[in-house]
Amino acid sequence: MKKHYFLLLLLLMFVNLQAQDSRSGLDLTKGDVLKCLVDTAKSDGWHLIKAYYDPKGKLVLIFVKDGQTRTYISR
Repeated sequence: MKKHYFLLLLLLMFVNLQAQDSRSGLDLTKGDVLKCLVDTAKSDGWHLIKAYYDPKGKLVLIFVKDGQTRTYISR
């Protein structure tokens, strides 16, 4: 039974980490906001690996650094 609780705890931690990895609320369709985000991320060592529009028409940017991934979604 303890094994089940441990596995459930690991699963919840993984889901929580995935949920924190997605950042939204920025209006990335505005050029100055987008440029500031990309420039700041680049100066911090993050590399933009993908930019696309999701099915809802929101701009999605994916950055990577040292095996970590950050996803930004426009509002």
